[in-house]
Amino acid sequence: MAFLSRSKKLPEGVDPARIPPGQTLTAPDKWPLLHFGPVPTTDIARWDFKVFGAVENPITLDYGELRALPSKEVVADIHCVTGWTRLGDRLSGIMIKEILDRVKPKPVARSGMEHSENGSTASVPLYVSDKYHMLLCHA
Repeated sequence: MAFLSRSKKLPEGVDPARIPPGQTLTAPDKWPLLHFGPVPTTDIARWDFKVFGAVENPITLDYGELRALPSKEVVADIHCVTGWTRLGDRLSGIMIKEILDRVKPKPVARSGMEHSENGSTASVPLYVSDKYHMLLCHA
């Protein structure tokens, strides 16, 4: 894995507490590209973002409408379940709370299920989305 730092020694000034046990710090000039299956070809003109299910206000937004929502820029450390860590990444996107405030999850809603282009899914408890200030990144 050439994108990982070859040295077990942390760069000067990095607080070891920022790197969880078992994680490997990536080289600062590398970004691991890990995905399941082939990279999909997406026609942005036909792409949409939907929130449906146990919500009061289901929504469907095209890419332009999604990008028009209020955005926020954050600097954050990323810890991937595959074992790599990147420190201090600058990310831009829409706060998940912004979307939740618009769709108004019903009291029975406990988790959000994300569906990918290739059919894979992931489930995230709603309290996690709010507690950890999750971002739907676009840049």
